This record gives sequence, structure tokens and C-alpha cells, in this order.
Amino acid sequence: MAVETAGMFYNEALKSSEGSEEWLVFFKMCSAAIAHIEGGKVTAAYADYKPNELKNALKQYASDRTFFTKMANIRAAHDIVISENRDFAYCIIDLDIRKGKSEIYFFLQDQFESANSLYTRLEQSSACQNKDTYTVLVSVDHLKNIQTLYPSYFLDVAEFMRVIQRFIS
Repeated sequence: MAVETAGMFYNEALKSSEGSEEWLVFFKMCSAAIAHIEGGKVTAAYADYKPNELKNALKQYASDRTFFTKMANIRAAHDIVISENRDFAYCIIDLDIRKGKSEIYFFLQDQFESANSLYTRLEQSSACQNKDTYTVLVSVDHLKNIQTLYPSYFLDVAEFMRVIQRFIS
């Protein structure tokens, strides 16, 4: 379910093998790692990797692209957005990859133009251009609907991260 969560958050059809090649490779490597852990069949792309080789490759690949920080920030941002009791319509989530934290800005329904303006500024910032931050503008209802329709998704992200991090440790 981590694939679905990342795909929904980053608006990519990762489950359908569409979207960022970096995310697709990451999840294929994770799938191979889980297959090794469970003694299952490893996908063809990683069938020749010994567990230790896969561990090192996954550790390097994930570290270079900050996937674990991104996954942790998805979970943290989701929890903050869901805990807000006011009637916000939009939020901007500015994920700081280096610091491992999120900055969240909330907007009412009639503040879309302000939200879009801030989103554009953040996305054009040097930190975002250098891939130190990742900024998304999302509908609060979208996140709440994900929580309602798929309550286990965000818990599964945490479990997924624990399993993979245990594998690469």
C-alpha cells in the first residue's frame, strides 16, 4: 500500500507502473527486498542479486534520492492535516528533505489564488530547484478522503518503512 500512498500524494500512477522512474525503481527494489525477507520469488530485474548486494544497492539508491525522508514526511504531513478541525479547503505541504520535516500552510475555499501564488513561489525557490524541498498543493478533502476510504494506507507506510529499513540495516 506504500506504492498507492506515494502515488496519491505525489499524483503519480505508480501502481500502474506510470510516473517517475525513480519511484518505480525504488518500489521494485523494495519488492525484491521483501521477497528476500519472505523467501518469495524475486522480480526478474533483481533475481541475480544476492540479499547483501540488494541491501547495499537499495540503501544507496534510497539514500541518494531521500525516499525514506519523503515517506516519513508524507505520514507526518497527513497526520497534521487530518488533525486540523477547521474547514480548510487547501494546504501546501513543503517537505524539507534535509531537515526531515514539513511546513504546512492552510487555506480556506476562497483563498485558492493565495495558495496558488505561495505554491508557485515555493516551487520556484532555490531549495525546491535543488531538490532540498518538495512542495505540493493538495485539497484537504483529498487527504481526508484517502483516510476515510483507505484508513490503513498511512499505517502501512510506517510498517513498510520499518521492514525496508530493517532489511538495509
